[in-house]
Amino acid sequence: MTTIKINDTYRVEIHNYDFVLIKHNDKYDATLGYFPSLKHALSWLKREEAKSLGTLTIDEYINELRKLESWTGEILNEQKN
Repeated sequence: MTTIKINDTYRVEIHNYDFVLIKHNDKYDATLGYFPSLKHALSWLKREEAKSLGTLTIDEYINELRKLESWTGEILNEQKN
């Protein structure tokens, strides 16, 4: 198993068939989901972060989604090189 530390709170564990997104806190680790790829796990995490932005116009929300796609694309392109 391989573990990718995203930050002090989140990590992704790579298993044989999936990528497991895990949230760590002082008391325990919580599994947030099982994903088919790293991109899917990161996209889910960023969409969760976008939920905390409060009220957005549709244009602002679409812009946040574009930033998300750009961010995950950049991460995956760095892995290929």
